[in-house]
Amino acid sequence: DVINGQVVINACVPLADMFGFSTDLRSSTQGKGEYTMEYRAHEPAPTMVQQELVKAFAEEKAAKEKKTRERMRAERGRGQEQDKGHRLRVLKHFNGLNADRALTPESV
Repeated sequence: DVINGQVVINACVPLADMFGFSTDLRSSTQGKGEYTMEYRAHEPAPTMVQQELVKAFAEEKAAKEKKTRERMRAERGRGQEQDKGHRLRVLKHFNGLNADRALTPESV
């Protein structure tokens, strides 16, 4: 429609398709183009989009779980090293008190 010398376009489009529209409109109209949006209805995403979203979510979840497992493994490793250091200090103390019965880390 042309109203007062201006082209007016009414259309129903998914919100996801509107991202970047303002930039495209202003670029193609030398900064003079304007638009408005209003909510019309909520509809399910197309099957292909749903599948892409589910896949992206599953990949992100798997990456977070992997990162958590790696962090926990690293923390366990640090804890084991601390335990080993503590055992060695105890052994040194014990061996100092009981020079005739020296213990080794392997015998504990």
